[in-house]
Amino acid sequence: SHRGLMNLICWHQDAFEITPLDKITQLARIAFDAAVWELWPCLTAGASLVLVKPEIMQSPPDLRDWLIAQEITVSFLPTPLVEKILSLEWD
Repeated sequence: SHRGLMNLICWHQDAFEITPLDKITQLARIAFDAAVWELWPCLTAGASLVLVKPEIMQSPPDLRDWLIAQEITVSFLPTPLVEKILSLEWD
């Protein structure tokens, strides 16, 4: 059954107020289970899924600049990366 996936999708969309206007990053590799959290709530809400080039993820300042330039509204980052990116200056 797909009830578990539907429950995740509905909860995620509700908790993060995902709408068709959102732009959501897809950082996890498709084979990683975290990709489910990025893909399905986004696509089923009609939001835009924005792919990140691997080289951008290697540089927290570049990732910060890319998130701003792409007008990303939702992004789930691994804890080590979040710690680095949140320590940066955000204008």
